[in-house]
Amino acid sequence: MTISTKKELTMNTSEGVLIVDPPEELLLEGPFNRAICKKLLVHNPGKKLRMAFKLKTTTPRLFFVRPNVGVVKPGETCNIDIFVHPLTENENTQRHKFLLLATTIDGEVPDLHQYWRNLDPAKVNEIKIKIKFVEQNTTLTEALLRSPINLVDSMEGNVDREESDPLANLLSQVHELEEERKTLSQKVEALDKVNAQIIRQKKKRNKVLYVILTMMFAFIAYFMYETNYM
Repeated sequence: MTISTKKELTMNTSEGVLIVDPPEELLLEGPFNRAICKKLLVHNPGKKLRMAFKLKTTTPRLFFVRPNVGVVKPGETCNIDIFVHPLTENENTQRHKFLLLATTIDGEVPDLHQYWRNLDPAKVNEIKIKIKFVEQNTTLTEALLRSPINLVDSMEGNVDREESDPLANLLSQVHELEEERKTLSQKVEALDKVNAQIIRQKKKRNKVLYVILTMMFAFIAYFMYETNYM
């Protein structure tokens, strides 16, 4: 069983094959202050063998992959959606990568996750897929050369993608919700500061009132003492 990153492949009937697109490197185009989505295609060009795959990432908190495990029947292609959460300013974008595991599979497998946990590593083939973060000012030619799968998307533009791709609409909604969350978070933080200031002012007033009352009681006690003993 082999994994191929070639666009064209002569099928070897003695073993299973998976074709991965884009090959070797997944290009992610910014801006990265919002959620984005890219597709990874896994194709089984064979005629008999089914292929199981598992996609792992070095940073699960940043990448949301669906499906991250699956079975590709002969002649079929599986679209893997990779959702990328908004990046923080100090995020190290050089260390991220994916690991694609693949193996042939026989019979019915009710639980793929358990299947991969129990699988003999000697039966697994794997390739590493690098991740490249590119801001929008990168030249279109370089972007297309590095990621042929994005050719149609790049030519159609963001507007067409949002109209034709439900995932684009979903990501747009996620971005709007993320912006609302940030706004609400800032408002809550401001309210917390106001509440803290009000509490400090109340404590200060209470201290002043305590001092005044203490002085009043002391004065009254002194006055009563002077009145009784004079």
